[in-house]
Amino acid sequence: MHSLRYFITPLIFSVLGLMAGAAIGYGFSPTLTAALTASFYVAILAIMEISLSFDNAIVNANILKTMDPLWCRRFLLWGMPLAVFGMRLLFPLIIVAIAAHINPIKALSMAVYSPQLYAHTLEEAHYSIAAFGGVFLLMVALKFFCNGHKTVHWIPFIEKPLARLSALEAIEEMFAMGCLLILSFFLGEHALNFLEAGILGLIVFIFIHSLTALVTPPITSPVTSPENLVEGLAPSVSLPAERPLFPHEGSFSQSLAASTLSPSALQESPQKNTQKNTLENSLENAPENGPRGNSKNSQRDPQRAAQIHTPPEAQITSPPLFQANTPPNSPLNTQVNSPEDSAENSPANSSTNAQTNSHPSTPTASTASTQKAMRSGLYGFLYLEILDSSFSFDGVVSAFAISSNLFIIAIGLGIGAFFVRSLTVMLVEKNTLQTYRYLENGAFWAIFALACLMLLGTLLPIPEALTGLIGVCLIGLSLLSSIRAAKTPSPSPAPH
Repeated sequence: MHSLRYFITPLIFSVLGLMAGAAIGYGFSPTLTAALTASFYVAILAIMEISLSFDNAIVNANILKTMDPLWCRRFLLWGMPLAVFGMRLLFPLIIVAIAAHINPIKALSMAVYSPQLYAHTLEEAHYSIAAFGGVFLLMVALKFFCNGHKTVHWIPFIEKPLARLSALEAIEEMFAMGCLLILSFFLGEHALNFLEAGILGLIVFIFIHSLTALVTPPITSPVTSPENLVEGLAPSVSLPAERPLFPHEGSFSQSLAASTLSPSALQESPQKNTQKNTLENSLENAPENGPRGNSKNSQRDPQRAAQIHTPPEAQITSPPLFQANTPPNSPLNTQVNSPEDSAENSPANSSTNAQTNSHPSTPTASTASTQKAMRSGLYGFLYLEILDSSFSFDGVVSAFAISSNLFIIAIGLGIGAFFVRSLTVMLVEKNTLQTYRYLENGAFWAIFALACLMLLGTLLPIPEALTGLIGVCLIGLSLLSSIRAAKTPSPSPAPH
């Protein structure tokens, strides 16, 4: 009962949609039968959309849980009008306008007054729609399975070899382009449109993923993470988190790591080389029993003796970039301050330093991270909208097999979209994907099946009921496997 609160809004919208469908049917033919028939079509279209887009809800939930909460709310609020009115109403009009070489206003007039001609024109664009959506969804599925970091395998004898294929460069693109090329040999005069639309779908997928990867922070080691290393050092060094470069956590090892990884540390100035040679000569001339200040070299040169008495940590000087960016309280700051530095950091000058730092000349780290989060959220929002569009391609085209009325189709598919969004919210808030470990795998297998059926649908007719049934069965089987895996006790470790 507690989960029903997520579906209150879709249920209200469903009642309003059924009433609107009855009104539209009664408007075209003022009979009770026409009104009930239109409402029945709305209900069938809503059920079809839910069955076809159930895997879409799981994939959306998996992406939303990694996005900024602000952009999650924007996707659920702004994405709903885009999904209902954009993809279910405007998108078919645009497709018909392009295919018939007319403007969208005439396409709308055709949908209202000549629904049969409108449906036929949209059907003519089936090859391009299937190629674009099929390739995009195929890339989505392949990116999930051809991932060397994936550890959860629902069907191990298939998914493990696919994960190992990630070592091959651009294996997903090669597979998608190969499928396009092979299918185009059997399409005759439609081959060119099929190839163009498929390549466009591939370009859109790569473009969106490239933008997302551009603003996604890499997985870094503790040495190069923002908590332990100053921003700006070693920008190209990225190490796995479970393999730290320096196992010791002392300030000396961290300072040495930062100095070693810094690009400026690779280019030593002549003055620094002179100091280094002086220090080495001093250590070579020191007595074997340690620097106690009683050697001849120490008596001749008090400055050299002071260098010998100085601990090694104090002799490590960092590059200028490291010195300028390291906070005073950072454990990485091991530089020994000179008397001049002490005077500058005295309480008398603290107010002056505070005033100077209160007006920075460059953007702060928080501002940069906020801008990066905004870009990441925007790209994730665009990716989800395009993904939702790809899922709705087959639903929009197949809806004309049930009804040729554009408004009946938009209402029915819109109701289904409302339920899918509410299901997405429930999956995110209840953390269902973590509870049922194979549910995500089942959803991506359903996506792979949908992509293959969309591409094969250009060669032979495939019932939409079969498409929805395959997706529901795959997700249901993965759910049962997840429940069985959760009940199976994990093996206890062997006694030593």
